[in-house]
Amino acid sequence: MLGYAPGDSLGHRLDPRGKLLFQAGVAAAGFAHATPRGLAVLTVVAGVALACCRLSPVAALGEVRLALPLLVAGPLVETVRLGAPWVAPAAALPPALASYRTLLLLALAVAYVRTTPVRESEAAVAWLVPGRAGRTLGVGV
Repeated sequence: MLGYAPGDSLGHRLDPRGKLLFQAGVAAAGFAHATPRGLAVLTVVAGVALACCRLSPVAALGEVRLALPLLVAGPLVETVRLGAPWVAPAAALPPALASYRTLLLLALAVAYVRTTPVRESEAAVAWLVPGRAGRTLGVGV
């Protein structure tokens, strides 16, 4: 655990290994429950995590703004057909849910990066993956 200083967010006080495991759990839940209801629950979870890190969703979206056009393009491309019917809006639902799930995970990644020093991330990855592979992955962080 990191030391507490007044004004720190909860995200600054949590162990990086716990934050990585939390992200993995949210990702697993997102893949297991890729329905509108499941993603609504994950939206609440991500919102609480961002609030604990004192990070607004708008700021998190700003950090991943380069990925947004790709996340929007997937569902749009899926609706276009090369024959009649030329547009199939129902075909956009699965890629739209996948894009939204990816957006939630990117928001959590932004919260992690904003609240975890690089040295602690390296140590956490090296702890999670033992041996030389863990040290290599930790440096890659």
